[in-house]
Amino acid sequence: MEVKETTVSEVFPKISGKPGQLVVPTGVFDPSDPEDAKLLTLVPDEDPDYLFPGIHVIALLVTIQERDNALIWGSTGVGKSMIAMQLGHKLNLPVTRINFQGDMGSPEIFGYYGLPNPNIEKDDGWKWTALIKGIQRPGIVLLDEWDAIRPEVGIGLQRMLEDHSPGIFLPERDEFIPRHPDCIVMATANTKGLGDATGLYSGTGTQSYAQLNRFHVIIEMQPLEKDKMQTILEKVEFHGVKLKEALVKALTEFYGLSLNAFKQDKLSAPISVRTMLHFARYFQLLGHGALDLALLSKLASDDEKQAVQGLADRVGLVDPKAKTV
Repeated sequence: MEVKETTVSEVFPKISGKPGQLVVPTGVFDPSDPEDAKLLTLVPDEDPDYLFPGIHVIALLVTIQERDNALIWGSTGVGKSMIAMQLGHKLNLPVTRINFQGDMGSPEIFGYYGLPNPNIEKDDGWKWTALIKGIQRPGIVLLDEWDAIRPEVGIGLQRMLEDHSPGIFLPERDEFIPRHPDCIVMATANTKGLGDATGLYSGTGTQSYAQLNRFHVIIEMQPLEKDKMQTILEKVEFHGVKLKEALVKALTEFYGLSLNAFKQDKLSAPISVRTMLHFARYFQLLGHGALDLALLSKLASDDEKQAVQGLADRVGLVDPKAKTV
């Protein structure tokens, strides 16, 4: 795999002016090369329904140009992981995605000694993890659910995020693994690493401020705007059939009402693009019965269910014969 420097205007033709002059790495592969062919499988597929949020994508393109570290945080479903994955697609770069969990220990993240593989010459038994492999090559390393990792384990990531000689030291091997100059690190989180007071994200924890301070840019992603949701719904097709205009209008109005409810603290989390698309798909298949199956069943409390059902009723998405939760 080779890396070519490309102006942003070549990757995103609609971005002009100073942002369009940014220079970012793009991947060039030789499909006949077995290693390149393997890396190509790590380049994310395009999501045809995805819309890049303008201000956030420009900020991330700057961090990519500078090879800086970015933390993207916000409520569930606002598209934190998706923006990183779709940037990987646009730039034709492999994305190494590591999903952190609270019960993960250092061996699962940094590697460990196990039984040697007799089929591999000079195998010493060391098990190389996705993270260690990812930082040694060009591309994006995506630390998903960064705030779920145990802080004492996360300390091992700090050297990887530094400005000078970044990498990871493996004490078991007495070896330093340098981070590739064209490796970009992004992390996603439901919180900013300073703890969760809402109770919505019980798997998260307070992270070391020293590690938080190593992210050059911290981006808070907001729910998608109403007009952009309408654009997505107008484009989407299920089984080759587009949504009817009246249904797109009703779903868009419902989404706008739900955004207002979230801003007024009547909902604990915004309704995500993912949930709206599931709701639209099942409404097309089942009609009014989709409300409970694809939407109400995901809400945190009966109060929220009643509030959302009331919003859906206002735009005609509730069966008039069955208006109880």
